[in-house]
Amino acid sequence: MQSTFANQETMVVDFNLNLFTDALGKKPLQMLNLFDQVKDSITKRFKTKPAKPKFIFRPIAEGDTDLVFQLHENLSPRSKRLRFNTCLAACTDSFLNQLSNRITGIDSNQGFGTIIIDPASKAAIGIAYVVLDSKQGGELALVINDNFQNKGLGSKLFKMLLDQSYSHKLKSLTAYVCDDNSGMQRLIKNSKRPVAIHSMGSTTEFQLYL
Repeated sequence: MQSTFANQETMVVDFNLNLFTDALGKKPLQMLNLFDQVKDSITKRFKTKPAKPKFIFRPIAEGDTDLVFQLHENLSPRSKRLRFNTCLAACTDSFLNQLSNRITGIDSNQGFGTIIIDPASKAAIGIAYVVLDSKQGGELALVINDNFQNKGLGSKLFKMLLDQSYSHKLKSLTAYVCDDNSGMQRLIKNSKRPVAIHSMGSTTEFQLYL
């Protein structure tokens, strides 16, 4: 049955003011105030919530070098340290340029990955990729722009990587994670996959079995 509210933007409530006045002993002004309260309540209840931003998730392409470079360059000092597990002095433009070219130069025989684009700014706000090895496995990496962290984007990217890994018939994924990178550790542990953990000083190696 079609809803009586279909294709209607406004709910109109008609009532006989005299009937309500007689029945409740209210004065017309009081009834008008009551009606305003009901109208406000209905408006708040059915008010449309602002739409969430729709980010673009797509495969990494060879032409994304500049986007990938800017994404890493704009990371906060803490996010750079957590991503690369190295001193900030090592994160030079030359280093980031080589990294960006390596990531965007990965072909289907070497790995796969996904990039997130913000339509508003046309900038990359996240990236995740796997570099394949010869043991039916690969090393994964994931990073999200600081301004877009804790919004579920990392979880979505991680799940996409797992799905792609299944389609590539991989048997395992390896991630090298800083000991204080609680976000990445949580993603791995929440994957519900068997995990082998090896401590390497300030870094931990996680091997997920698929």
